[in-house]
Amino acid sequence: MTIKWFKDNKELHSGAARSVWKDDTSTILELFSAKAADSGTYICQLSNDVGTATTKASLFVKEPPQFIKKPSPVLVLRNGQSTTFECQITGTPEIRVSWYLDGNEITAVEKHGISFIDGLATFQISGARVENSGTYVCEAQNDAGTASCSIELKVKEPPTFIRELKPVEVVKDSDVELECEVMGTSPFQVTWLRNNKEIRSSKKYTLTDRVSVFNLNINRCDPSDTGDYQCIVSNEGGSCSCSARVSLKEPPSFIKKIENITTVLKSSATFQSTVAGSPPISITWLKDDQILDEDDNVHISFVNNVATLQIRSVDNGHSGRYTCQAKNESGVERCYAFLLVQDQNIPPSFTKKLTKMDKVLGSSIHMECKVSGSLPISAQWFKDGKEISTSAKYRLVCHENTVSLDVNNLELEDTANYTCRVSNVAGDAACSGILTVKGRTLFLLFLITRSPPSSPLAIRALHCFTVIFISFLCLDVFLKICSHIDNHSEIFFFSLVHEEFLFFTEPPVFSSFPPVVETLKNAEVSIECELSGTPPFEVVWYKDKRQLRSSKKYKIASKNFHASIHILNVDTLDIGEYHCKAQNEVGSDTCICIVKLKEPPRFVSKLNSLTVVAGEPAELQASIEGTQPISVQWLKEKEEVVRESENIRITFVENVATLQFSKAEPANAGKYICQIKNDGGMRENMATLTVLGWYNMVQ
Repeated sequence: MTIKWFKDNKELHSGAARSVWKDDTSTILELFSAKAADSGTYICQLSNDVGTATTKASLFVKEPPQFIKKPSPVLVLRNGQSTTFECQITGTPEIRVSWYLDGNEITAVEKHGISFIDGLATFQISGARVENSGTYVCEAQNDAGTASCSIELKVKEPPTFIRELKPVEVVKDSDVELECEVMGTSPFQVTWLRNNKEIRSSKKYTLTDRVSVFNLNINRCDPSDTGDYQCIVSNEGGSCSCSARVSLKEPPSFIKKIENITTVLKSSATFQSTVAGSPPISITWLKDDQILDEDDNVHISFVNNVATLQIRSVDNGHSGRYTCQAKNESGVERCYAFLLVQDQNIPPSFTKKLTKMDKVLGSSIHMECKVSGSLPISAQWFKDGKEISTSAKYRLVCHENTVSLDVNNLELEDTANYTCRVSNVAGDAACSGILTVKGRTLFLLFLITRSPPSSPLAIRALHCFTVIFISFLCLDVFLKICSHIDNHSEIFFFSLVHEEFLFFTEPPVFSSFPPVVETLKNAEVSIECELSGTPPFEVVWYKDKRQLRSSKKYKIASKNFHASIHILNVDTLDIGEYHCKAQNEVGSDTCICIVKLKEPPRFVSKLNSLTVVAGEPAELQASIEGTQPISVQWLKEKEEVVRESENIRITFVENVATLQFSKAEPANAGKYICQIKNDGGMRENMATLTVLGWYNMVQ
């Protein structure tokens, strides 16, 4: 007897996937690992010499679930973000899908939008929070088996500052600590910047992190360490930054020093100085090196950076040298002045007089005189010999040694000779100055028509006038200008009784322009001019008689009453005179501006080394020229800044820099550098001061 197995009309034989076993009376077909492809109809056929018999059976192999598309195994979200997990699953229905978080089944189907449609399983997270972090598992199950996939979700709260950096002002050579604190999900990455350049740990900088608190320590802060410091904190959820400025405390300096005072018995005396520097600043007053204290006769104050010492009633004992000493954590600065108390009153005299003055119509002027002499001093002002009183037009002020007059809304009638007369019990004095008020030129253009106009005419003008026709005789028109109305673009109408009508037009006049502009090489410079008159204006710029036009080198602009030229990348060829010409129908005007390169400071006469005997005065002096302002600083041995003291006086007057020692001491000996600086550069000159002690003289 022969036994055979068939599937889909193909005979089956033993192999790696199946085994066919048989004996004389039975047979077995064994599939080692049934698959979906093994499903079908199987036939067992028996045959011998007399016939054939068959039997058949159907096999259906169920397929377990399988994930053919999974989410990323790790997902990072920012706090508040949303996401959807999607899994594509195959297998024999019916497949049941469940979701788990850290081993706990999630049953809130609607909250998380859980669904399984057409083999796609979805799970939604809206507005993720830190507590949503964890391991999510999607499990698929049917009669044939189970499969799962997992997603590690990390919800990161971005860092936000709960304590930001604070500005720091420190004393030179002291240590600085900058500290900030954040909230959010750790770990954090921290970057420190100074003036937008990254800082790393070194001998100068120490960077420390304590979970969410970050510190930057600056060792022995010096001028090179000042600037803007920024801390940038980031994590997988985002980043934040804050910044603060580190600056050195400025030592005190005197913007205005106390001045010598001469007064008489029983009058008052007031010393006053203005101080700059980093607060807190303490002020100490000394007389002949002895500290002064407040009492009923002496009042001391320091308000709004102004230090004041007032002696209400002086006597001969108050004469002497007074010192105002300003001190803060960064240093000490002093200035000195003398008080001379005389037995008799001193007549007033002018230390600052009136000068010739020019002003434009409609502007204001402040006239000021400085006076010395015994207080109290009274003042009178005169215009062409007629006394002036305080009013809406005039403001008169007389305070101690300063006398002033303010004149508002200048008119042509204010052109006059002004006199200031001051007096006290000992005498009087006077000084005068001429004020000239300049007005505008008015041009009248006449246009004659053969027949009168049928309607009133509109006159538009930048400066409008009320015009009255007095009479007409032939073609002569007699006009009277009654009042000036400063109302831009005002329109007024009048009817003509004769053939003539008027248009008022003013020629251009440069009301403001810079006579000289100084700049640095390779920099940019602008020349800005203001015009008055009746537009439109035609504006043309010239240099060396050659007309200039807008280009890569020049940017020329003209609008209404403003004309300008912008010169890019200035070089030596751009130096010289620039002419700006403006014209309209009735005239023209030209202004000239000189462009100069800023000259670096230069020593006209240099320092000379000096040898003196101890106790004698010593003086180092140099003459300087260059573009103002020029700053002068004295250094000893290239490092120590020389400051004024009782024995040292520093001056810079009329371009002469002087370092004076009233009594040279051996400690004053050394190499001194005079350092001069302006926008154009810096120069130094050195000299040696040798101080001989008495033992040197004996030898």
